[in-house]
Amino acid sequence: SEEGRLEKGPAFGTAFPAVTAQAEDWPTYRHDVARSGASKAPLDGELKPVWETKLSGRLSSPIVIGKQLFIAQIDQHAIHSVSVENGQIEWTFFTGGRVDSPPSWFDGKLYFGSADGWIYCLRASDGELVWRYRGAFEDRRLLAFEQLESVWPIPGNVLVVNNVVHFAAGRSSFLDGGMRMFRLDAT
Repeated sequence: SEEGRLEKGPAFGTAFPAVTAQAEDWPTYRHDVARSGASKAPLDGELKPVWETKLSGRLSSPIVIGKQLFIAQIDQHAIHSVSVENGQIEWTFFTGGRVDSPPSWFDGKLYFGSADGWIYCLRASDGELVWRYRGAFEDRRLLAFEQLESVWPIPGNVLVVNNVVHFAAGRSSFLDGGMRMFRLDAT
């Protein structure tokens, strides 16, 4: 049953301006859906640090769109928006489980999975929840790596292709039914 699997947040149904990624942006893990790991954006002059922000624990790789950098603080169950201009944390969103990969940005929204078994969609500008969708048919938990998480975690980076969100949920073991692939409309 799909009942109870989709939860709408405060930003659900609000208008989002049409936004497209620019050449200098890095909107998803390894730059693009092909995972090329390359950008055509030019580098100007000598590279040197402009600012530094301290975040404790393990961090994911970042993504960058315009003046915002997004990064997951893995074991703290958090996604942060950091200003590219000064390194200040603009907003933080917490989930109920580990977030092991950076979010994917698409059309003004961020998409990412969590070990709590939910895939999240946030408004990128302020971190407000648009919706979340539970990958499992029911909410069951277990202890993994000293943390409580879903038997159907959503690991890895989420792909958004042609306005469709692609992700996997579950574990590859006989105890909980294995892995399943999902596709959701990105709206």
